[in-house]
Order: sequence, then C-alpha cells, then structure tokens
Amino acid sequence: MGAEYQITDITLNYSYRDSKQKGEFRGQDVIIISGGVLQVQFYFKWSRSFFTVANGSAVAVGLTDEISFAKKLVIDGMAYSYELLSTIPMVFDKNGLSFSRIDPPDVVESDKTVLMQMMNGIDGFRDLKTTLLEEM
Repeated sequence: MGAEYQITDITLNYSYRDSKQKGEFRGQDVIIISGGVLQVQFYFKWSRSFFTVANGSAVAVGLTDEISFAKKLVIDGMAYSYELLSTIPMVFDKNGLSFSRIDPPDVVESDKTVLMQMMNGIDGFRDLKTTLLEEM
C-alpha cells in the first residue's frame, strides 16, 4: 500500500485577463467581446500519510483558452450597465494547472508530482473543474 494524499479546503479566485481583448459593436447596443482569458487560482490544503505525515498548502493556477461573449449596453438615464447575452463554453488550455506556490518550501518532488496530477485530472478533479466552469 502506498502513500495516501488528500486535498481539502479548496477555494477559488477568478481574474479576467483582457490585455488582448477586442470588442465589436454589432448594432442595437450589442457588443461582442473576444480575446480575453480567465485565470483561475485554486487555493487548497494538502496532506500525505505513509510512514510519516506531511501537510501544507498550495496555490495552483490555470488559464482558459480565449473566451468570447456578447453583452448588451443598457442605458438608464445617466447610468449604464451591461447585460450578458451569451458566451461560449470555457475550456482550460492544454497546459492545465501549475503551482504558483506550495508550502512548506521543502516539499519533495514526488509529492508535488502527485498533487499536480490530482489537480489536473486524476481522481476526478478535471470533472470538478468542468463543473465549476459550467456553473459560472
């Protein structure tokens, strides 16, 4: 029997990266936006038990492929807002997730490898990422 790993207390932070974003006015106050990407940061705690116990925390980061969406400009007197009309499904890029931080700093490479495999699809985590994106 090998080591047992657990990932717990997952929280997410979303950031829209728009440095390559383009907008196109389609008429009737509809704007098509494309070229941006969504960065998702997964904050989590981890533990490993075997002959010894190790635990810590980590942050894994992933980017979606370019996303596109349509929104409508809504004007109400002197104020304005946007109404989301449609979006295409978001997909993580081919690189998957990578660690931006893992603690403690002296985590062995084999632990990093297993934890990243878990975050990138082993044990069903890819299904969780897909579900989270579908709920956005």
